[in-house]
Amino acid sequence: MKNQITNGFDKMTPGNLLMKAKFIISEMTANASYFNTPDPSLTNVLAAVNEFELATMAAENRDRSAIAYRNQKGDVLIKMLRKLGVYVNLVADGDRAIAMASGFDVARVPQPTPPIASIEPPVLSQGASFGEIRSKTKRVPGGRVYQFLIAPTEDLPLSQWSQHITTQSNFYFKNLDSGKRYYVRVCVVGVNHQAVYSEAASFVTQ
Repeated sequence: MKNQITNGFDKMTPGNLLMKAKFIISEMTANASYFNTPDPSLTNVLAAVNEFELATMAAENRDRSAIAYRNQKGDVLIKMLRKLGVYVNLVADGDRAIAMASGFDVARVPQPTPPIASIEPPVLSQGASFGEIRSKTKRVPGGRVYQFLIAPTEDLPLSQWSQHITTQSNFYFKNLDSGKRYYVRVCVVGVNHQAVYSEAASFVTQ
């Protein structure tokens, strides 16, 4: 059974927690054909909601003891909602539609990463100092590693290009000869070690 329910209840404001709890009760009541034996019962959850709502109203004057009591009632409600979420997961048994009918937030279905089709040549510009080239490429969906390659001529075998690996989509080449043309290309590495190379771009350093 895949756990589909997410919560984040402890990060909600009291007002948002109340709204979410009431929405869950409403949805599970409307879809009782799925959730006919909730644990804890919706009656008990509603009672906890009402107690938390009264405590929230009492804490509006910012009295410390009232705030502490509100937080205590909030913790009780959150524990009940989490237990109810476990019940929903058991009932749904991997059926996303049933899980969503409960009013709980449901985890997104992960989408497969598409293969890298092609990448454009890097955009080259002068760096902050003499003998520097800034190389920048667009971020590629699915790209995990960017490999920037530089060479004094374009026709060298790839194995002879100077290679620099980073997780960023830009790189600064430094300590280059001023007034010399360099050729730069970028390789993006994706899932399953797929590697796609761009065409070369050239730039004359200052």
